[in-house]
Amino acid sequence: MNLEQIHREGMEHPHGVVQTSLDAFRSIKHKINKNQIEVLGALKELHVATNAEIAQHLGWSINRVTPRCLELRKAGLVKSHARARCSVTGGMATVWTLTIEGQTRRTW
Repeated sequence: MNLEQIHREGMEHPHGVVQTSLDAFRSIKHKINKNQIEVLGALKELHVATNAEIAQHLGWSINRVTPRCLELRKAGLVKSHARARCSVTGGMATVWTLTIEGQTRRTW
C-alpha cells in the first residue's frame, strides 16, 4: 500500500505517517521538469500527437520525447487517445492527448 492509497482511503499508516508527510509526498509527485513542460506545451498546441509528431514539433529526437510522455502519463497529465497512423513515421502509434489536469496545469 502506498501513501496515496492510505490518504485516499482515509487509513492510518502502520508506521505512523503524519499529514505533513502526505502533503510533502503529494507536492513532489506533481512536480514536473522542464522537458515535461515542453512536451505538455507541444500537446497543448497540437491537441493530439504521437511521440514522433511531438518530437518533430519540438525539434527533438524521439528518444527524448518517449520517456517524457510515459512520465506524464504516470503523473496523470496525458493519456492515450487512440492508435493511429503517425504523420511522421507512417506507422501505427499511440496518439497522446492532455488529461483535464494536464489542460488546466499552469506551468507554461
